[in-house]
Amino acid sequence: MTDSWISAMSFSSFAAPLTAKGEPAATDKRGDIEDIAMRWQSHSSRGAAAGMASLDLLQQSGRIGYGPLLNRVVEIHGLAGSIGEQLSLAWAAEQDAQRFQSPDIERDPHHASDLEFAQRMAVRALCEMSTHFLLGAAHSLANLVLRVVLCHPAAAGVVNAEKRNRAAEGFQPGSDLKAAWPTFAPRGEL
Repeated sequence: MTDSWISAMSFSSFAAPLTAKGEPAATDKRGDIEDIAMRWQSHSSRGAAAGMASLDLLQQSGRIGYGPLLNRVVEIHGLAGSIGEQLSLAWAAEQDAQRFQSPDIERDPHHASDLEFAQRMAVRALCEMSTHFLLGAAHSLANLVLRVVLCHPAAAGVVNAEKRNRAAEGFQPGSDLKAAWPTFAPRGEL
């Protein structure tokens, strides 16, 4: 048996190969992941309504200076929607990776060895893509938790009292400062 080396490969699409019937290969649907992703995504459409409901509750409580808190509520809902989108993209890449590995896909026997390398590369790329979107979801989840914590004045005081968070300038809602969007890190630096 001879060794074969593939030095470069390019795909014009990550569309999954079809079966002999012309249909996508069956996969373990992992419907629970799709359902969870869709539930998270649905929160983004409720952000404005949640902000208005918060306005009513804050006015009833007699609290003053709650403008940024309303924007925070909308921001939290937007982050939840983003998490759902990232999770659904990770799920889609994982589904395609399964399809590429399916024994049901049509394979030309004359090009079996070349297809094997192409399929391995496609599966690896799809798994990396899935991981990329999951990491994005983890970063968004960490920032969502931070924003929920910042809704409580005493907790916001503790978070914003740290010298290392000074560059975040209070994590204002909608901030485009890099420091206002910390990454999900093993050391939990916040």
